[in-house]
Amino acid sequence: MNQTNLQQKTKLCWMRQIEVRLYSNLTHKKIIFGGTDKNQLTISVKGNKYLSALKDKGTCTISNLTYAQITELILGKYYQIEIWAGYRTQQLQCYFKGEVSYISNKIRTRRDHECYIIFASKMVASYSQQRMNLNLNSGINLYAAFNYICLTNGISTSHLPNSLKNEFLEEVTQNYGTPATLCDQLANNTSSFSIDTDASIDGGGVIDCTTFKDKRFIRLNPDTINFTKGNPTLDSDGLHITLLPTFCFKPGDIIIIDNAILDLSISNAESVTSTFKSNYLDSNGAYMIMELDYNFENRGTTFEINIRARSLNIISNVTGAKINI
Repeated sequence: MNQTNLQQKTKLCWMRQIEVRLYSNLTHKKIIFGGTDKNQLTISVKGNKYLSALKDKGTCTISNLTYAQITELILGKYYQIEIWAGYRTQQLQCYFKGEVSYISNKIRTRRDHECYIIFASKMVASYSQQRMNLNLNSGINLYAAFNYICLTNGISTSHLPNSLKNEFLEEVTQNYGTPATLCDQLANNTSSFSIDTDASIDGGGVIDCTTFKDKRFIRLNPDTINFTKGNPTLDSDGLHITLLPTFCFKPGDIIIIDNAILDLSISNAESVTSTFKSNYLDSNGAYMIMELDYNFENRGTTFEINIRARSLNIISNVTGAKINI
């Protein structure tokens, strides 16, 4: 292979790619913005994923969509959305799967405008207009409570862990609200469970924090992983890592990392007596992802995911879960 072909192949390898896929609730047709089209529009996607039923959301900005295209999205009810990102020579990863909650168009100049597509998890966007009364007697287990909310609103119950049957309500519960707010209120009754609405991989569900057996363990190799903003850092908020989007992480995943590469430095004298970063280290280098945000631009300078994770030792001390790595 000559030098010119090698340079072209290397350039193609790191050529970023974004696809915004929209599906119609009326016709089930699909529209894709982005991809490998040389004349593709300028696209920017910013979003967040948390261990919460109410927080997963984001904004997709597409420059200079025609009014005909925007009208087609609205009249065709293209309300299902998927955000895919990666590089030309790799299989794209789905970083978000949910529902469109609002579409608007901002005019900057006569020939320059931006379409904003606001999206959220299906739990929020699709069921945000539904309200229900929730009356539960004390002694009912959380599995029955979550199952009732899901079945009443047509939400899949396939991801409810059986361990919820061992958690019981200690008092009568009376609430009125959306499925998302009711699920969050139930989860607040215990420190052992969290809600995950990330449908990009397996549809989301209730995360059981009393066990680590059903979680994905992902080992980060410092020789092959790409840290875009220096080595990972650690503080009282947890482990912070910024990576290139080559793998789709989700809240609840457990990452294994060599503690030796963590940046625990302190740069000012005032913090020496009050900052104890080593206290937040995990003895096994295992950290559960609590939240992440992604920022993708097909023509801008930003193309990354930011992760915040918590030591399994700390989570185990709170929930009593046994660590077996």
